Amino acid sequence: MALNENIILKHLFLRDFTEKEYDDCVCVMSPERRERISKAKSLKVRRQTVAGEMLARKTLAEHHNIDAEKIVFKTTSYGKPYAAGCADFSISHSNGIVVCALGKSAPIGVDVEFIRSVQPEILNRVCTKSDMDYVLGKAANLNAIPDKLEPAVLERFFKVWTAKEAYFKCIGTGIKDLKSISLEKIEKNLYFYTLKNYAVAVFGTDIK
Repeated sequence: MALNENIILKHLFLRDFTEKEYDDCVCVMSPERRERISKAKSLKVRRQTVAGEMLARKTLAEHHNIDAEKIVFKTTSYGKPYAAGCADFSISHSNGIVVCALGKSAPIGVDVEFIRSVQPEILNRVCTKSDMDYVLGKAANLNAIPDKLEPAVLERFFKVWTAKEAYFKCIGTGIKDLKSISLEKIEKNLYFYTLKNYAVAVFGTDIK
């Protein structure tokens, strides 16, 4: 889907990713890339990595009206993938889904997470004080976070988490200390939505 005239979002459930698509994508990878894929720790990791690259190839090829096979992926010194001469893009995957965002005129970052139960220490690792106020409510006792969080609380938490990861992917520095930035500082350039049981956040300066 097109988020606006400058941002394209696409997703793929791994259950719909065929063996032929997997083989076709691997065939057009560089030898170095194929070797890295072959060393992945599990078939699941290999499939989600290849699916992410296929989704990025198709999205870039459609946008630039070029052959997908001719796109060459590289990575920056911080590990952010890019394709020379193409628009900026970002890929994320979680528990059976891959998401790709393309920024036509500005850097973009995307993150997806399967919404699930989390332990209180995870909130403390991710959230600043203002984030905690947003997730739990200002009246909450931060020293006694319940082990079981309500669905609405979990959705707000995963908004915070995915927003921060999308932000760091966009600026291209790699994932840093998640408590070094708060949601309120980046929310004006954020688009967040849920897709089935997944939280998806897109960050970019073309989002107002």
